[in-house]
Amino acid sequence: MGGKYEQEYLKSEEFQNQLKLKVGELLTDQEWRRRKMQMRISEEEGRLKKDEEETKEMWKRKREHEEQWEGTRENRVSVFITLHDYVHQLCIVVRSQRKNI
Repeated sequence: MGGKYEQEYLKSEEFQNQLKLKVGELLTDQEWRRRKMQMRISEEEGRLKKDEEETKEMWKRKREHEEQWEGTRENRVSVFITLHDYVHQLCIVVRSQRKNI
């Protein structure tokens, strides 16, 4: 199948130039794909880092809120006891007034 002509064409300057162009295109395309993949990997790593930081911040806020809530416990208990005592005294007054009616 045209072995002699094919061998001559493969040795020709025209073929060598076309081969160099094609190899250059393939290498350029491969490098472009590699860089694009690296960019996607970097973007994903950035997104994961951002998610991790947001999660840490959320847990920090939750912990601070719980600490603040616990820090006001004594005050809440005191207010509740005061309110309870006030209601209890009010009930005593109302009962005594009913007895006097």
